[in-house]
Amino acid sequence: MAAVGAWYRAGKVQVESGSKNVVGTSTSWVSAVNKVQFGDIFTVDNKTSYEIISITDDSNLVLDRNFEGNTGANLNYAIIRNTSATVNSSLAAQIAKQLNQKQLFLDELTEWLSSNEEKTTLTDGKGVEHEVKTPSQMEKDVQGRIDAVNKLIGGITLVKEADFEARRAQNLNKFDASGYVEFGDSDPDVSVDPNKPGLYTDTSTPNVLMEGKTRGAILHVAGVIFHCEVQEVIKLNDAPDGTVTYNKNTGKNVKHADAASAFATEDDNIEVVMNRVDMRGHECFLQEITPEHPFVYNFGYIHSKASHINGVATTTDNSRPITYSAQYDGDTSSRPEGVDFFAASDANKARIAADPKQNIYILNDGRIVQWCRRRRTIAGAGNGDWLAIDSTQSGSSYNRFLGFNNVDDNTKLSLKAQGIKNTSLGLSLGASNGTYSGINAINLPSVKRFQGVFSCEQTGFGTNNECYFLVCGTVERLNQGAYHPSFNELGARRWNNQADTTSVYWFNDSAPEVTSQSQCFNNATGSGGDVGYRGDTGFISSGKSGRPDDRFYDAIYAGGQGGVQQDLRYSVYEPTKAEIGRQLLRMQSGEFRGYEKARFTRVHTQTSDDQVSTDGVITDIPFSESQMSNGDSIYIQSSVDATIYTKVTITSVYSSSGKVGINFAPSASRRQGGQVVHERELPYSLGHQFTQVDVIGNPANILATPDLANGWAGSWIPVIPDSLIDEVGLTRKVLNAPSLPRIYTVNNGATWSNVSATLDTTKNTMYALNDPDNVAIYTYTAQAKFTEDADNAVVYGGAEGLGTLTTTSHYDPTGGCLLQESLIGLIGKSTVNIAIWNQHLLGYWLQSNGLFHPDVTMLPQHTSIMLAAPSNNSPAVKALNYVTEDNGQLFMQYAYTELQHNGSNWGDDSKIHITDGQSVMTDLNGQKVIYGTARTKIPLGWAKNRK
Repeated sequence: MAAVGAWYRAGKVQVESGSKNVVGTSTSWVSAVNKVQFGDIFTVDNKTSYEIISITDDSNLVLDRNFEGNTGANLNYAIIRNTSATVNSSLAAQIAKQLNQKQLFLDELTEWLSSNEEKTTLTDGKGVEHEVKTPSQMEKDVQGRIDAVNKLIGGITLVKEADFEARRAQNLNKFDASGYVEFGDSDPDVSVDPNKPGLYTDTSTPNVLMEGKTRGAILHVAGVIFHCEVQEVIKLNDAPDGTVTYNKNTGKNVKHADAASAFATEDDNIEVVMNRVDMRGHECFLQEITPEHPFVYNFGYIHSKASHINGVATTTDNSRPITYSAQYDGDTSSRPEGVDFFAASDANKARIAADPKQNIYILNDGRIVQWCRRRRTIAGAGNGDWLAIDSTQSGSSYNRFLGFNNVDDNTKLSLKAQGIKNTSLGLSLGASNGTYSGINAINLPSVKRFQGVFSCEQTGFGTNNECYFLVCGTVERLNQGAYHPSFNELGARRWNNQADTTSVYWFNDSAPEVTSQSQCFNNATGSGGDVGYRGDTGFISSGKSGRPDDRFYDAIYAGGQGGVQQDLRYSVYEPTKAEIGRQLLRMQSGEFRGYEKARFTRVHTQTSDDQVSTDGVITDIPFSESQMSNGDSIYIQSSVDATIYTKVTITSVYSSSGKVGINFAPSASRRQGGQVVHERELPYSLGHQFTQVDVIGNPANILATPDLANGWAGSWIPVIPDSLIDEVGLTRKVLNAPSLPRIYTVNNGATWSNVSATLDTTKNTMYALNDPDNVAIYTYTAQAKFTEDADNAVVYGGAEGLGTLTTTSHYDPTGGCLLQESLIGLIGKSTVNIAIWNQHLLGYWLQSNGLFHPDVTMLPQHTSIMLAAPSNNSPAVKALNYVTEDNGQLFMQYAYTELQHNGSNWGDDSKIHITDGQSVMTDLNGQKVIYGTARTKIPLGWAKNRK
């Protein structure tokens, strides 16, 4: 309501050039409280003014002269009060009229609020009356809708929305994030993760994991509690068979008629999918129960095969297409069992709805809903790891979206929600059509965000836009091709025998000569001379694997090749001191899960002479730039002794005149035209315990061996066999001692022999091969590293977050050997010391920002380390553990230093040296030792009070 004396602007006006008359639309020039007066000023452009000489009615007035502007209609205007023309009596009358109008409105408002009638009248500021529905009637209408629904379902009482939301609020205050309230239990003999039970393998059933052996898990997602059934089956898609290609530019997959056709399309942007990583998780969404879709499911689990819900018998839900309940694209065996809620008797409805575990309630507008949960497994579109599966990630681009990998700098292949939809959108480009994003994404008004879970970015995928995704982990898959250490390290089948129609291993005399990856996927079954795999091998029921670890492509394992890669099932509670202590013990004893990139090694020798390199540069390398990257390791043949190779790190790669060059550090002298052994990361990771492949041999002999000339998935032992070497150390700590398979050749692969080799479990060494022409392959089980480089970080909880100093040089995996390997890459070999010493700090300096002070005079200090001189000239490590926090997640962090004994002492200065990442320093004995900062790759849990 406009105040007296304010400019009058209500409605629009029509004016005509050369006319004094003005016509109003939606104006109240006479009846308004602040009505227009003789002498007021009229304008349409705030520049030219006219005096009003008469007001005919609410929509007509007359100006003092003809309108000088252009003719126009539906124009904005203003009437300015001419206060000199307002006498006191007129002003008093206007004030009285306004007060009366205000009192009238207040009286009408009071009646509207208290009336039990359907409608009452309210008068607006222009004096216009409106019939308005009363609050009482509004409440009756809502209750009427609820009563109608209750009548439809038999008149039973349902939990109301307000009560359910109050329960959600309590859960959000109780728990630190979305995740697992209870992990359930698992079979102790086949547990996938001894640190977080509940998940277990069933390697007798194709393409499945299991969760909850005899007790189901309990989830908390976005304030809602979900109870899981016992022995829930996690289904994964079939293993890759070499017929699907992935276009890195478009993010598209193409299915080809056969592997040969697929490999024929490969170029810089198109790759055949061989090394696929699958992602799994829970999709949780609010779903309306309607006559069209009347089914409710046990605990809202839409894959449920339960025979009853709270004693009410279930039937097969055929109201939706099979794609609605598919766990993965193409799954046709997950149609659920449920109860038709509207068709059930009143007693059965009440029995189901009364159970809070069923998460059924009624919204304020009368709709009946149930919180539902769908297990989803999504196959990686191409080769390698997923880019963004951590909901805490943030960034300027698409890292905050749940997705596979970058297609270019601005676009990402993102996972789309399914929710209440009948079909899945799977992975697609961009951030539209239901993209899932994390806690740090741009806050849209329609999107609710919760710590620990991804939220759907668009509407329509869940009732009231409630649709979320809880990532549980990744699985690295074997493929359906034949195993070969160079061309197909993740294959599982055997090769076609060239002499008959049986199957053979790649190294058997009757195995074919393999020259390409495509041959690994050629089905040669029944054709004695064809190069390819035998179709009756490689899968569970065949009982025949072509792999050194005897694994099958359709089985899912606890870790390693074909197994669980990352386990992202985090507890919703912040870990207690006791729980952190238990996790620390698991790290020290080698039980803590980790994951690391698989490695690929290739030998290279110059095709032309190269200058002797002493300044960290090698030129004239006939490798493409894409095969060498910053951070890769290379072994350089010494210019002093050709049998010695020095390991250095590539710092840059460049091209010049069609050749490729590299810079490396530290600087090392290189033999002119000498050989280079290059080790790089593969795009996928291996989790927990995996099969390691080590090759020993003169690089020249390796190059002359066709099966290894193109490289192999694994590492090289930098020792040249000769009659003077008694034993050699393997590159990783061996877990499956005391004997290992050894495949070797002395004639550059013309023939191979397969024998069992004996391991020295203390020194982690094998007896040397005296023949200088010997090239041998060792396969064994190793543990994935569970730490990664980290920056100096704030100690969570200050002094309360500080741990103790751990020192070890022990050979046993349970005695800190795997912790030492993870931190400094060196393997303990000592039997003298007890497994682990734990010491408290003497003093430390934490800055006001919570960080350790890096100044050498303020470093944390401890008493002299307790380790005695080691046996076997073993290295050692000391490491201070403490808790840090990042994006609401807690990690165990280590400030560590390598220890080397010189025969008299360890050369240790009793200080904890602080740096970002890893570096090298000189100890008190003048020896170069590694020191640095690392943290666990997998969080310990969530931190409290993040909001």
